[in-house]
Amino acid sequence: MVFTNFTRFNLGGLAGTGNIGLTNTASTAITLLVGTNNADSTYSGALSGGGSLIKIGTGTFTLTGANSYSGATTVSNGTLQAGGNFVIATTSALTVASGATFTSNFQQAIGFAGRRRQR
Repeated sequence: MVFTNFTRFNLGGLAGTGNIGLTNTASTAITLLVGTNNADSTYSGALSGGGSLIKIGTGTFTLTGANSYSGATTVSNGTLQAGGNFVIATTSALTVASGATFTSNFQQAIGFAGRRRQR
């Protein structure tokens, strides 16, 4: 997936194993919004780069890949689920809005307010 001049990109859902760099062709970080179709999906690829991830929509979005993106992770609506150990980059601060959910039955380093908490 190539992002040319975009700094925000909305996806109905994201599934599969392909890796995605969260920067555009000008090397500017992008914000990837996932979940506008309100469906459940699982992404096994890796998100990398300086961008951010925002989970929107009512479905469950499961991450299982070794992600290394450095921007924030926000759960605005629905559920973001960790489907493996350390799927949220350790450099990414996690914010979960009221009514939204982050679930994990795996080890996960979570960044918040400048600190990390091991779950």
